[in-house]
Amino acid sequence: METLDQLLGKIVDLLRQPWFHGYMSSDQAEKALKKHRKGFFLVRFSASDPGCFAITSLAKDGKLKHYKILHKPG
Repeated sequence: METLDQLLGKIVDLLRQPWFHGYMSSDQAEKALKKHRKGFFLVRFSASDPGCFAITSLAKDGKLKHYKILHKPG
């Protein structure tokens, strides 16, 4: 089992990643990615499902796509 220090260390590491953007709406994510080339992505907290994440990516065809990453405790 992880200690609190280990868990907090993982959270800090996540927050430092250049692809992680914390709380951001899907509209904000789309605006942030439109200025980048295809293949770029960002990870953010899901606005609709607290505790979950969302990945927004700029696909090969130039379309923006959103993927929800569900979290199940344990």
